[in-house]
Amino acid sequence: MLITGQVNLTFRTPRLNGGRPLSRSMYDSSLMTLTRLAAARNHVPLREGVYCGVTGPSYETAAEIEMIKRIDADAVGMSTVHEAAAARQLGMRLLGISLVTNLATGLAREPATHDEVIRVARQAKKRFETLLMSILSLLDSRAAREG
Repeated sequence: MLITGQVNLTFRTPRLNGGRPLSRSMYDSSLMTLTRLAAARNHVPLREGVYCGVTGPSYETAAEIEMIKRIDADAVGMSTVHEAAAARQLGMRLLGISLVTNLATGLAREPATHDEVIRVARQAKKRFETLLMSILSLLDSRAAREG
């Protein structure tokens, strides 16, 4: 999933070097455009959405998933939001991609298991690598053109 925005439900934000205020748009639109192009060229399915960060480590309850849906988040996990906030505070351009490995509690017929998450991640490994390598190649080509 191409991350287009994020919600930080950990309610903790790193403060680096006095911390720049976080911008409304955390993720760089030109990098998102490049990622869409890379996905299309390589026939890699790419959804887009808002990532919701939680503390974990656990699978969310059905009630928590209902709340997360109500705030218009599309995926949930235990990483990304702090790293993204720190990168933006340091003035970095940011691209967020998340490999979604399971349906949330209440959305799937069977409860999520760690083994299933690992199996799905292994299945997606090649496509994910292809996408990342294509993005890097497009960035390298752009940098060469710009001198």
